Amino acid sequence: MKEVLNKYDKIYVIKAPLTGAGFGAIILNVLSHLRYSKRANYYPVVNFDNSWDNPYADPSLHDNFWHHYFEPVMSYSSNDLKKYAAEINDSTADDSIFSMPYETFVELVEEHPDSVYSFTFGKWRFAKNLDLDEWYKEQRRKGRETVKEFIRPKAHIVDKVNSFYKQHLKGSFVLGLHVRGTDMNYGAVVAPAEYFKHIDSYIKQHADLKIFLATDQVQYLEVFQDKYGERVYYTNCLRSEDEIAPFKMENASPYQKGEEILLDILLLAKSDFLIKSASNVGEMAIYFSENLECLDLAYKKRYAYGEDYADNWDTNANTVAWKLMEGRKLDELSEDAHHYNKFFALKARVIRSYISLKRVGGKLKAKWLNI
Repeated sequence: MKEVLNKYDKIYVIKAPLTGAGFGAIILNVLSHLRYSKRANYYPVVNFDNSWDNPYADPSLHDNFWHHYFEPVMSYSSNDLKKYAAEINDSTADDSIFSMPYETFVELVEEHPDSVYSFTFGKWRFAKNLDLDEWYKEQRRKGRETVKEFIRPKAHIVDKVNSFYKQHLKGSFVLGLHVRGTDMNYGAVVAPAEYFKHIDSYIKQHADLKIFLATDQVQYLEVFQDKYGERVYYTNCLRSEDEIAPFKMENASPYQKGEEILLDILLLAKSDFLIKSASNVGEMAIYFSENLECLDLAYKKRYAYGEDYADNWDTNANTVAWKLMEGRKLDELSEDAHHYNKFFALKARVIRSYISLKRVGGKLKAKWLNI
């Protein structure tokens, strides 16, 4: 072990403080850390222990929840590292083992051009004259490159994916759909009905077409089943009837929540074509496939149901996906699917200004303003 590690300047322990993050976001951040480790000539070890709260860690399985789902990113695991650290003196350990400070972590995942981004977060949302097609092409290139080199799902998960695909999808043209609902508010909301014309076009081209649908919203599953019947296949996973994301629910084991998302990602990755909305899950499916192409219905959509998702959007003000869709006819395309409501925008700007004042002054309390 020492001979291998001597080829690197340091051991880099990846411990991202991602409390409240979804499973796809966690993978995304790991990819950026892995790219950082290559640039710095560090030996990366992912160690997501119980030092930060997350919904996927099951202490009965492993003290590092990354290893619930994935093999070590390099030859040696976090347990191997612990044994190694115990064998060397403290001063050597201090010099050899590195973990990133929080400030540097934020810069890495929001600013660095070599990191991987699934959406225009951080400085990218303010970038002027950004060619989104080229930008996404580059993000997906980096994502695929890094997944191929470092990320290996556990064998039992791969077996489940292959078994499902062989039983339900093999031999047909598979159209993957990812339809994000519940608490999504960082990108333009896409309604189920916005997928229909694209699906219908593919059905005309492929009579044997099957749909693999991944969605977090029960109502979305129902509307696709009603319209496309036996063409629709899906995993039996936890879904929400409201705006609460499944991974935030308490009626499933932590491990189950992570495995269900990973199964959907890997099955979407086996599709012949993907239609998606804004989400890390859909982007991860692209990264886990060498050549999967997609139609993204959200990335150039600025307006949706009274919301404006331009560079001044704020997740403290934007309404979450299900709250925008609740009560609508999900199998019809509403007139305001691409509509901007100026009154709501004014209200949102006032809220953002109020919150900014609170952050600067530290005295004001943010609240919803009924104007």
